[in-house]
Amino acid sequence: MEGLPWMDGIFDSYLDQQWDFTPDLAVSASDFPNPNCGLSANTLGQVSAGFNVPNSDRQSPSSASLSAVSDRVLAQHYTQNLTSKYSSKERGWNNHTYFFNRFSSSHPFVISSLYAWTAAHLHCYGALGSEVNALEHYGKSIAALRDQLGIHLLAENVTEEASQTWFQLLAQDDDLDAVSVTLYFLAWTDLLLSRQASLKQMLSLEALLLGIRGPSQSHSLYVRMAVWFCFLDARTALFYQGNDRIIQSMGDDSGLMIALEQSHDFLQREYTLLYPKEERQWDEAHRPLYVATCRLVGLLGKVSRSHGGLPDESLEVGVRESLYDIRLVSRNDDEKGRGGH
Repeated sequence: MEGLPWMDGIFDSYLDQQWDFTPDLAVSASDFPNPNCGLSANTLGQVSAGFNVPNSDRQSPSSASLSAVSDRVLAQHYTQNLTSKYSSKERGWNNHTYFFNRFSSSHPFVISSLYAWTAAHLHCYGALGSEVNALEHYGKSIAALRDQLGIHLLAENVTEEASQTWFQLLAQDDDLDAVSVTLYFLAWTDLLLSRQASLKQMLSLEALLLGIRGPSQSHSLYVRMAVWFCFLDARTALFYQGNDRIIQSMGDDSGLMIALEQSHDFLQREYTLLYPKEERQWDEAHRPLYVATCRLVGLLGKVSRSHGGLPDESLEVGVRESLYDIRLVSRNDDEKGRGGH
């Protein structure tokens, strides 16, 4: 999976991860470590160079793994390893690198969410012996978001408060983009750590944001993140028997296609003349695969709604027809691509 070019943040959990389907406890701000606490000095400088751990070399938590690493080690692992792990695009020209470069000086809560995900990734691979480091940055991200924008993600009346706060937020596109990226990486952290209640909460918040702002912001990072969220949403709906609120907020598969059309060339527009010709060609060559994948995600959303219910013959017929159409379109695109060489 790691080498697929359309994978910028799509299929993202640790493949050998053992899922715990026991609902985690309700989350509150007090559950997180003090965001002002620094990391232990004896953890600095004790990490081996590079964290690209082969499957055969993964450590168990009981081995010589660390309990925490410094922010600069997390930054190194993110920028040097993870920015290219989930995309076969060049490290310098993919979305993960863009997030770090864009928000590092203006929105610290985004960087904390990236560090939370990075630490969770290291924990899944056995380099970190506990979830504490990931949860610490998770809490830092939420606290910084509250301090900078006044958004209290974990407030008891989160729906009403988030609605009022986000209405004020909407005028600032940079803030909107930053919140979207943050919600995504906090949700991804929850996914890696099997935090079911927290994951569903983050997905609900994204659905709320989409419901307020709508998915029709042309060429916006916010729309790009909404497309990514649909993949998490579909998987969560299937595994946790929830609903696919985000996909529905997007307008199902047709709305997802519109959002994809609006945002697929986001990086090209951001970097303009700096964006390499080879990257543009790469993006266009693999766009049909991305379209087919998004259509499949839309179908997963529909299937999840009938999960556990009575058999629906019309749904089954519709899914079969859609699958056939996706296969036919993909085959035609493949033949066109071969004909162009």
